[in-house]
Amino acid sequence: MYTLSSTADACFKAALSLIPELPKTVECDGKPRSSESYLVSYLCHFLSTLLVVPDSPEQGVLYLTRGLLNVLQHYTWEPTSSAKPVVYLHVLDMLSTAAQETYPYHIEKVDSNDSLYGSDPKFIMEINKMCSIIVAEILDHLQYLGKSEQLPKQAQLAMDLFSHIVVRADLTEPTLATLAVNLWNLAQRHGFMDNKLAGRTLEYLKKKSVQQGGNPYGELAAKLQLKRI
Repeated sequence: MYTLSSTADACFKAALSLIPELPKTVECDGKPRSSESYLVSYLCHFLSTLLVVPDSPEQGVLYLTRGLLNVLQHYTWEPTSSAKPVVYLHVLDMLSTAAQETYPYHIEKVDSNDSLYGSDPKFIMEINKMCSIIVAEILDHLQYLGKSEQLPKQAQLAMDLFSHIVVRADLTEPTLATLAVNLWNLAQRHGFMDNKLAGRTLEYLKKKSVQQGGNPYGELAAKLQLKRI
């Protein structure tokens, strides 16, 4: 079993090492096309596999995911592309699932990290640290979108990150609740927020506040204003 695990690790590391070598364009129907859409699809599938790959005792917690983040941070993304934040949001999804006591799927006869760690506080702490790094990367990209006047994309990304925080994060944590409010305000600052989506989001929060006995969803909903255009 150890030999099989070592072989799998080598394959995953090789897959990570190939990402920087991906050509920026590929030919499709005789025309050059950006390869980033293919990269995003590949990385999403890769993340779904990483979820159930158990950690190696010699390598540390979520070492393959750390390796992926290192590759992503040094990859040269297209300046007008949304691929980078999209991938980071998918990494947040994967890490949120990795923190669950039981994963939604498994590989037969393989003990994933839910079996190895359960909800061990140290494991959860490491996941939280990685999530903080990813959120910081997304916030940097939001700032870049603002400076480069890509305001519709900024509004969309702010709303996407807001939704992830509402669904995935612990809103009893004051810093996360404040971040959610700031993202909401940023999303509608320049008039590019989808008001229909925003309205549905507010309704979701209000329903959650009733189901959960009020806090913290009710407190958050009370702080969110919806501008009518």
